[in-house]
Amino acid sequence: MEYIVLNREGEPPGDREDPPETETDSPGLPEDEAGLPEKSEIQKRVKDLRTRGFRWADIAILAYRNETVRKVSSWLNEIDVPIIPYSSLDIRRRTVVSEILALLQFLDSPLDDLSFAGFLLGDIFNTKLGRDGISDQGDVWRGFLLDCRIKKNKPLYTAFRRRFPELWDTYLERFFKIVGYYPLYDLVTLIFRMFDVFALFPKEEASLVRLLEVIKEFEGQGRNDLREFLAESARDGEETTGWTIDVPLEIDAVKVMSIHKAKGLGFPAVLLLLYGEQAGKTDFHFIEDEDSVRVLKLTKGLAEDDEELGPVYNNSELRKKVDRLNALYVAMTRASVELQVIGVKGKQIRYPFDFLGVERFVTGAASGTPAGPGGRPLAPRKDAPAEAPRTALLRLHKLFELPINPRETLNRENIRRGEIAHALLSGVEFLGDDLESGLARAAARLGTESDEAVVIEEVRRTLVQFFRSSGLRPYFEARPGRRVFTELEACDALGRLRRLDRVVVDTDRLTVIEFKTGIPSDPARRPAWEEEDRRIFRDYLNIMKDVYPGKTVDGLFAFIDRGTQEPVS
Repeated sequence: MEYIVLNREGEPPGDREDPPETETDSPGLPEDEAGLPEKSEIQKRVKDLRTRGFRWADIAILAYRNETVRKVSSWLNEIDVPIIPYSSLDIRRRTVVSEILALLQFLDSPLDDLSFAGFLLGDIFNTKLGRDGISDQGDVWRGFLLDCRIKKNKPLYTAFRRRFPELWDTYLERFFKIVGYYPLYDLVTLIFRMFDVFALFPKEEASLVRLLEVIKEFEGQGRNDLREFLAESARDGEETTGWTIDVPLEIDAVKVMSIHKAKGLGFPAVLLLLYGEQAGKTDFHFIEDEDSVRVLKLTKGLAEDDEELGPVYNNSELRKKVDRLNALYVAMTRASVELQVIGVKGKQIRYPFDFLGVERFVTGAASGTPAGPGGRPLAPRKDAPAEAPRTALLRLHKLFELPINPRETLNRENIRRGEIAHALLSGVEFLGDDLESGLARAAARLGTESDEAVVIEEVRRTLVQFFRSSGLRPYFEARPGRRVFTELEACDALGRLRRLDRVVVDTDRLTVIEFKTGIPSDPARRPAWEEEDRRIFRDYLNIMKDVYPGKTVDGLFAFIDRGTQEPVS
C-alpha cells in the first residue's frame, strides 16, 4: 500500500455522491486541467502498473463522486488507456436511449413540447431521415422551432403535422394512434423497428437491449402504465442500478467507478482518489416509532438548547460519520495485491486527511525500508481468456403491428377527447354560478387557437351538459373548510404510483372523483371491465383512508358522456 497527499489550492467540489450535502473550501476544477497534480499522478501510476505486468482489467480507480469518475475517465482517454467508466453505464445517459424516452414522454403527453422538440432535433430521427434520403434537416428544425416560438404555435406537434404532413404520417402518426392500445414493451419494440435503431446505431446495441430488459422487468411486476414507467426512469440515485449495463468480465480495460458501485467487488490493483471534504448540513431528521415517522427540521443550535432534540441531532450526525467511514473502509479493502491512495487537499485539512494525516506512507519491506517501484509486487499471472465464439445477428426488419387490446374500443380521436376533458377539469378548482364562463376559462388555458380548438370547444359543451344533468356540481362549489386536489399523485401500500383525478376534502368527509369518458361498444365484456375499474378505484379509496384516518371516504365515478355518476364504496 502507498498513501500520498498532493497539495493544491483548490480541488473539485467535495468528493461525495450527494453534492448538496457536501461543503468544501474549493473553487472547483480549473478550466485548464493540465496543471492538476492528480491528473498526471493518475496517468503515471496507471502506466507504471501496466509496465509491471498488470492487465488493464486488473486495475480499478475509485472515487466518491460520479463527477470525479468522468474526469478520471477523460484523463485516461488522453493517454489512450482503454477504460470502462461505470458512470457511463447508466443507459439513460446514452443519447439514443434518452431520445427514445423523450419520444415516449411526448406520446404520453402530446402537450409536452420540450420532449417533442428534443426528439425532433435528436440523432434517431435525423439519422433515419438521412438514410431515407432526407438529409441536412437540422437547420430546418431549428428554424421551425424558432418560428413556432415567435408565433406561439402550441402544441408543437400540431404545427409540425400541418407543415410536414408526410413526415408526420410516415414516422409518427402510427405511434400517436396506438400509444393507448399497445403494451409498453410492444410499443418500444415497434419504435425500434420503425427507426431501425440496431442498424443505425450498432455501438448502442447493449444500451438498447438493456432498455427492453428494463421494460420487461417493469411489466413483470404487473405494471404497464407508460406514465408510471416514465416517472421511474426519471428517478436518480444509487437505487436505480437496474438501468446499468452489465460489463463482460473478459474486457481488458481499466475500471473507473464510484466507491458505492465497488461494493462487493475486488481487483488486483486499486487507485483510490480522495479529495478533502466535510459533511454537509442535514436539515431534516427523523424520529421513528412503531406506527409513525416524525420529520424534524433541526439546526445544531436548536438541538443544543433542547434535551429531547439533542440526541436526535447527535444520532443523525453520528450516522453520517459512520456512513463516511464505511465508504472509506469499502474503498480501502477492494485491492487484493496493491492499493495506492492519492489524496488531494486544499487550503484546509478536511476529512479524511484529518485522521489519515498528510504524510506519505508506503508499506515497508522485510528490511524495514520502504518498497520502491522496483520492489512493488508484480501482477499475478493469468491464462488468456478463451476467445468467445462469433455469432451472427438475427434481425426482423419487417415492420409489423400486433392486434389491439380488445378492451380499447375507442379510436384515437375519442381517446384524445378524454385526455382533453381530464386536462380541462384538472385546471378547475371551483365553479361559480356562471358555469359556462368558468369552463370557458379552463378551456382557454388549453389553447383555443390550436388545431384542437374545435375538439376543446366540443368537450367544453359536453361538460356543461354533464354538470347540469349529473348532480356532480356540488363537488365543484366553494365551501368553508373545503380543499380540492386535482391530478393528485399518491402511493399505495406496495409503493405503486396512483393518480387521482379529483379529491374533495371537507371538514368531516372526503370524496374521490374519477372521470370516465367514452362508452364501451362490447356489451358482453362491459360488466367485467367496469368491475375491474371499481376494484382499482377501491384501492384509491383505501389510500385516502390511510392519509385521512379521521374522515369518511366516499368515491364517485363521473361518466361524462353518459351524464351520470355512480357511487363506489
